[in-house]
Amino acid sequence: MPAEILPDLLREPDRRLAESSAERPGAESSFGAIVTRSPAMKRVVALARKAAPRNVPLLIEGESGTGKELMARAVHSISPRAGKAMVVVNCGAIPTNLVESRLFGHNKGAFTGADRAQPGCFEEADGGTLFLDEVGELPLSAQVALLRVLQEGEVTRIGENIVREVDVRVIAATNRDLFAETIERRFREDLFYRLAVLRIHLPPLREREGDLPLLLDELLARINEEMADDPLFKAKDLDAGARAVLLDQRWPGNVRELQNTLRRALVWSDRQMLQADDIADALLPEIVPRNDDILDRPIGKGFNLDQILRDVETHYISRALDSAGGNKSRAARLIGYSSYQQLDARRAKLGL
Repeated sequence: MPAEILPDLLREPDRRLAESSAERPGAESSFGAIVTRSPAMKRVVALARKAAPRNVPLLIEGESGTGKELMARAVHSISPRAGKAMVVVNCGAIPTNLVESRLFGHNKGAFTGADRAQPGCFEEADGGTLFLDEVGELPLSAQVALLRVLQEGEVTRIGENIVREVDVRVIAATNRDLFAETIERRFREDLFYRLAVLRIHLPPLREREGDLPLLLDELLARINEEMADDPLFKAKDLDAGARAVLLDQRWPGNVRELQNTLRRALVWSDRQMLQADDIADALLPEIVPRNDDILDRPIGKGFNLDQILRDVETHYISRALDSAGGNKSRAARLIGYSSYQQLDARRAKLGL
């Protein structure tokens, strides 16, 4: 059920919940951390605000680095549960044999190494919010147990028979297409519908029109502030060339990749005004999927391998020069050439 079409009968309860949430001091702080002027992202923020007062599960979808945990914290911060804990669990980082123990807890002696009783994250989040990051990584056995807890509001620790009631709002996040995963039977359909009562999708950075320049300034200011305690560090800025290189990137790792690139550039460079080559040094090579369509073109009539190879080489040489701000030595290193002389020779052959 998309957040924007909640039934009319819920509007009045929603209004009362939203008003009570907005009255809490500091309730807006987490949403204030979401920097955007993009219409697409503003719509998502509006939906998240509608979802926040509701005491139902929320599924946040989006590519890695789009800010799913940041959005979850923002939702929690203006929910009626804001005064209680938000417990974060990375489902993909838990060893398979320990998933149910981490989620539901265990009794002393329940398995080898269980030297004391331990509550699970559902008990830790009682009264508050449980954020299940990368929920699509859960094994099927744990999905069954999770579904029961969501349905019954009860947990039983491994190795004991005591049933404990828990009052938890679950926010789940994934970078997978969970609907497609259910079709392939890698994710339980009943659990998907239980988690996706409300569902929002965070757009990737490349689809957030107008946000990249805004984020550059915001992230740079944050990183400068983080490093301010270092007596040897001086606040740094970007010149026009450095900004141009950053604005020209696709950022497949989204905001996280952008932030880490800026952090590397500030650490590596001794300049207070970062230049294009400082950014080029900080960029990581882009990972291109092996099934890229250039490898799957039909062969036969009109197919010209030499022309395709020329197009590929031209494309990457041009990108390297743009990323390096015209510095040929750095551009050569970016694409694996031994020297700028090799780069010049290839450019001459290609007529560049």
